[in-house]
Amino acid sequence: EEEMRKKHVAEVFLNRTIEIERMKKVRAAMIIQRVVRGYWNRKEIADFITERKAFMRFRKEEEAIRNSFYYIFLCWIGFPPPLKSDTPLERVMKLYPPYKHHILAAAIENQWGLACRLLVEHEVRLSQHPPATVYQKLLATFREWQSRSRLEKANRNHMEKSRIFADAELQYRNAKGDKKMSPFIVSKLNDLMKIAEKNKSEASIELETCESDHKDAENELFNTVGPRGLQRLVSEKQRTGMELPFLINIKRYSRLALSVWESDIISEDVESAFDKEEAKNMLGTVSGNNVGKWKEYLSVGDYVIIDGASFKVVPTVIRKKRSTSGKSNSQRSINGRSNSQRERSKSKSNPVDSEFDNVSKHGSQPGESTKSAWDNVAVIKTEEATEDHIQLERAWMVKDGMNKKIFKALPVSFYMIFVRFVGKLLIKSYPIQKLIAIAAIFSHKWGAFCNYLSTLFDEEAPMHSRLKAISKRMEVYRDSWLHMSRTPVDMSFDFALRRWMFRNMAIILKLVMWMFLKCRTTIMSVVNSKKETPYDFWQKSLNKSDLKCLLDIGGDDFQTLGEFRMDLEAPCEIMREYICRTFRIALNDTVGDSFLFCMVNHDTGKVVTLSRENEFKTFSKEYTHEETDARTMVTYNAVTIIKDKSRDKELISEFDEPEDTINS
Repeated sequence: EEEMRKKHVAEVFLNRTIEIERMKKVRAAMIIQRVVRGYWNRKEIADFITERKAFMRFRKEEEAIRNSFYYIFLCWIGFPPPLKSDTPLERVMKLYPPYKHHILAAAIENQWGLACRLLVEHEVRLSQHPPATVYQKLLATFREWQSRSRLEKANRNHMEKSRIFADAELQYRNAKGDKKMSPFIVSKLNDLMKIAEKNKSEASIELETCESDHKDAENELFNTVGPRGLQRLVSEKQRTGMELPFLINIKRYSRLALSVWESDIISEDVESAFDKEEAKNMLGTVSGNNVGKWKEYLSVGDYVIIDGASFKVVPTVIRKKRSTSGKSNSQRSINGRSNSQRERSKSKSNPVDSEFDNVSKHGSQPGESTKSAWDNVAVIKTEEATEDHIQLERAWMVKDGMNKKIFKALPVSFYMIFVRFVGKLLIKSYPIQKLIAIAAIFSHKWGAFCNYLSTLFDEEAPMHSRLKAISKRMEVYRDSWLHMSRTPVDMSFDFALRRWMFRNMAIILKLVMWMFLKCRTTIMSVVNSKKETPYDFWQKSLNKSDLKCLLDIGGDDFQTLGEFRMDLEAPCEIMREYICRTFRIALNDTVGDSFLFCMVNHDTGKVVTLSRENEFKTFSKEYTHEETDARTMVTYNAVTIIKDKSRDKELISEFDEPEDTINS
C-alpha cells in the first residue's frame, strides 16, 4: 500500500509538472503572439495614427478660430470656411445654415450616419478626378439638364407611340375577328398597325440613345461637380415630402381623411369568403388595433401632401350623430347629414361648410348618389369623426380617392412662414379664387368638347384616340386647378361675377381706358425722359372741335382773332394756353395775357366773367357759345375774351413748339 501511494503521488506530481510546463509554453506563445500582432497592427494603422495625431493637432490649433465671433457668424448665414479639423458630421452640418438643420434632420429622418456616408461618397468621387473649373462645372450642368430634357421628351414619345400601337393592334384584331368587316378595312388597319409598330421601334431606339447620353452626361457631372447625394436627397424630400407608412381614403367635399393600414385592407377574395357582416366585423376588429396610430407620424399643425395638394392638419372635432335607418353610430365612414341636422348646425358651422350648404340646395341631396358629371355640385358633409380620421384645414375638392398615398411636408425656414402666410391670403382672395374657378371651368368645358368630338369619329380612327387623350389631359388640369380652390366650383360660367361685369361694362371700359392712358403717359414720359404737360395730353385728343376766338374791345365791337382746334372737355386754363400759343402776336398788340373768359347769361342778360382762380375746375364747353354769321348764315362755335382791368398788360413770351403746328 505504501508503494501504491508513492506511485500515485509520483504520477500526480508528474502530471502537475507537465501541466505547468504546458501552461508556461501557452503563456509564452500568447505573449509572442500579442507582441507580433501588436507590431502588425501598429504597422497597419500607422497612417491612421499619424492622421489622428495631425487631426488632434489641427483641432487644438483651430480651436481659437472655431470660437471666434466671425466664424460663428459665417456659420449662421450658411457660408462657413472649411477647417482641416472638421469631422464628417461637422462637414454635413456646414452644408446648411443652422436655421435649416431641422429641415436636414427631417429629410434624413435623423439618420446622421447616412448623411455622413453620402458626404464621404461625394468627397471621394471628387478626389478621384482633377479639380474642375467654373466653366467646366457650368458646361457639365447644362449638358446634364439638356440630356435629361431629351430623355423626358423621348420617354413621353415612346409612351405615346406604344399607346397608339396598342390601340391599332386592338382595332386590327377586333376587325379581323368580325366577319362583317370588309377585307379592305382589315388590310388598311393592318397597314396602320405596321406603321405604328415601326414608329414604336424607332421611339424605343431613340429612348435607348437618350438614356445612354443622359448616363454619360450624369457621370461627367458627377466627376466635375460631384454626386451631391445629400443635397439631392433633401431637395427631393422638400419637393415630394416624406412618405408615411399608411394610406388614406377621402371623399369629395370632406375634410376628413380615413387612415388605412395594410391590416385594414381586405382583398376581394377574403371578402367573398365571408358574408358582409363577418367582413365588417373583421374589418372593425383589425382596424381597432390601429386606431389613432397615425398620430405617431403626424401632429396638429403639420402639413401633408395628397396628390400634389398641400393640407394642414387641424384638431379633430368629434361629432355625435343620431342613429338613422340602415346606419349604425359605430360605422367608420364619411356620409352626409340629414336636412334637419344641417339646418340646426348651419349657424355653428364654419364659412366653408355654410357655402357647401348653399351649393347643395342646387345639387343633389347629401347621402344620395351623385352624378359622375360635374354639372350638378353635390355636397357631402362629415357626420362623424373618429380617431382613424385626419381632419384637414379645407375640403377635398376633387372626386373620391381610395388608398391614396400621403406625404408629410418637411418643415420650412423661419422666413418662409411669412411667405406661406401671405401666399394663403392671396390664394384665398376673391379675384384669385375666381381666376382658379374660370381656369377649372374652361379645362372642364374644353375636355367635354373634345370628348364630344371624339364620338363623331370611329373608334378605329386615330383622331378618336387623340381627342380622348386631350380630354383626359384636360381632366388632369381641371383637378390640379381644383386643388387650389377653397369653395365648390359649379362647372358653369354663369356666376355673379360675370353678371356684375355685364351690368357695369361701361364703367369697366372707362376705367380700363383711363388706366391705359395713364400707363401710356407714364411710359412716354420715361421714354422721352421728360414729364408730359397737361397741354401735351390734351393736344393728343381725338375729339377736337373748331373754335373762333373773339376779343371784346368795348361797346358792341368785337375783334376776331382767328380760329383754333381743341377738345372742349379740357379745362379753361388749357384753352387759355391754346389761345396764347395761337394768337400770341395779336394779343401782345392788344391785351397780352391779361384777359378773362366771358359769356352772356341768357336768364339775366348780364355778362359773366370767369376768374383765373376757377379756370382749372371749369370745362371749356361752359364758356363757348354759338354765333351766326349775318352774311353767310353759318353757325359756328366761339369763345369770347375780355380785358382784365385788374391786371396790367403782360406780354406773352414765345413757346418751345412752332406756332404753326399747334392746331395740327
